[in-house]
Amino acid sequence: MAEQPLEDIPQHSRIRRTPIERAELARMIEALSAKGYSQAEIAEELNVSIGTVNRYVRPLIKRMEDETCAIIDNEFKKMLIKIDLLERRYYEGWEASQETSSGNPRFLSGMLRCINWRCEMLGLYKSRSRTKFSIC
Repeated sequence: MAEQPLEDIPQHSRIRRTPIERAELARMIEALSAKGYSQAEIAEELNVSIGTVNRYVRPLIKRMEDETCAIIDNEFKKMLIKIDLLERRYYEGWEASQETSSGNPRFLSGMLRCINWRCEMLGLYKSRSRTKFSIC
């Protein structure tokens, strides 16, 4: 006898899992997903529907995206701090070079590069009419 698709089974007759069973299923799905199994393979391995696997995988994907965005955001901030520090050093060098001469233009060039890096990182050079792509 062919199995009836889960969508055709009335809501009240579907399997109801306890919180402990749901937590264990989530752990097993996460483990298989981390090993590179597809959702179909996980469903087959655990004898559950693909929809069930998808319901458990979606929050995992969201959590990974959030963690990745937090890491990228943190690295982005670190890079901006480094650019600020470098620009400050160039400015100090410019000030010191003016004491003995009319100033070394290489320091101004360095400051300009820092400003350009910052503007590029912040997306200030992109046309306002174009949509800025971001994974976060």
